[in-house]
Amino acid sequence: MTIIAITSGTTWTVPAGVTSATIECIGGGSLGGGGYSKTSSVTLTPLSTVYINIGAGISLNSSGYNAGDTWFNKSAPSPPTSTTNGALAKGGSGFFSIGIQSLPGGLASGGVGDSGAKFSGGSGYGRTETCCGGYYLFYSAGGAAGPNGDGKNGYQSDNLNGAGGGGANGGSAATNRNGGNNRLGTGGGTGGSPPTAGTNGGGGGGSTTDNTGGAGSADLIWTATAGGSYGPAGGGGGYGSFNVGCDPTPVAGVNYGGGGSPGGQGLIIITYTAGGVTSTGNMFLMFN
Repeated sequence: MTIIAITSGTTWTVPAGVTSATIECIGGGSLGGGGYSKTSSVTLTPLSTVYINIGAGISLNSSGYNAGDTWFNKSAPSPPTSTTNGALAKGGSGFFSIGIQSLPGGLASGGVGDSGAKFSGGSGYGRTETCCGGYYLFYSAGGAAGPNGDGKNGYQSDNLNGAGGGGANGGSAATNRNGGNNRLGTGGGTGGSPPTAGTNGGGGGGSTTDNTGGAGSADLIWTATAGGSYGPAGGGGGYGSFNVGCDPTPVAGVNYGGGGSPGGQGLIIITYTAGGVTSTGNMFLMFN
């Protein structure tokens, strides 16, 4: 069995001898975490070109934009509409307008995948206020979905203290300034400068002391045959206050897996087994 993790590019060449594969996708993350979809058996033609898209993660400064969808389509350079051609996972909702918002994660209902193999990213929370020529931002980011379940929510409250992001992949939702747990690890704690990050996909801690939120971490589910481990990410922790007009550079979160704060990019996992090798043997003729 071979496992390939794809994190960039627009096409993929099917290896020789491969006639089917399992496709798993995680959408990009913003404040809402990326969704997850899996199609367990896509028929492929060896050495053919298939089309892919890795959903971009969207940072908090990208006003009004959602994170990108992640998809695999064996037939056309566009999102698939059925599992015959591949899989699609939706990206999380972006930010922002003045006021209070709940920002949904990538919804399972919008994905393309097998029945029972699609999950939604966790919702994030955002509040903005105008002051002194800038925007003050308070937020928490939802975790990405994964093969074990929905991503969990960031802290949802009209609270001026930033909350931790939700744990990804079947963990717990966040509480005030505490990151949500993952199924395997814990979220970050409160306060600190910066607050602590999550572990094994848990959410990052929130902050009341500075502009830095704890990062969400990745639940490393897949180990690619060529090396490296990948998985869905917990959401990042919130800022106590963040003046978009004066300091527009949030701290980077995880690279892959669709967790928020700022959003991690999407991910495609392809699992396949190459077909049998045809060999030519010797033929012996016997004459009487």
